[in-house]
Amino acid sequence: MLPHPDAFDAPDVDPFAPARPLKEQLSNRATIEREIIGSVISNPACYRGARALRPDDFEDQDHQEIWRAIKECVEQALDLTPHRILSTSFLIKPLDLEEVARRASGNADGVER
Repeated sequence: MLPHPDAFDAPDVDPFAPARPLKEQLSNRATIEREIIGSVISNPACYRGARALRPDDFEDQDHQEIWRAIKECVEQALDLTPHRILSTSFLIKPLDLEEVARRASGNADGVER
């Protein structure tokens, strides 16, 4: 029995095409890291699903520093406000945490995954 003709309708993928640039891969990683940080700031209930993360789990140094500040705020039962987090962080490049929080989904299930 021959396979159905639709079985061959796989997307055209060039096996010899160069891999995605490393910069693009890192930007995707940075996007995920920002989503986690922004979701936790906009919806502190999201922290529950991400509490096992350590600062070293983040690749971006600024994200590591922000996560360290978030964990300290949670441990001290302080509100997770962008101002408080930034005031206890030593960032390499400026980051608008209010904007990061505004753009984040705040979806606790997504952060947990």
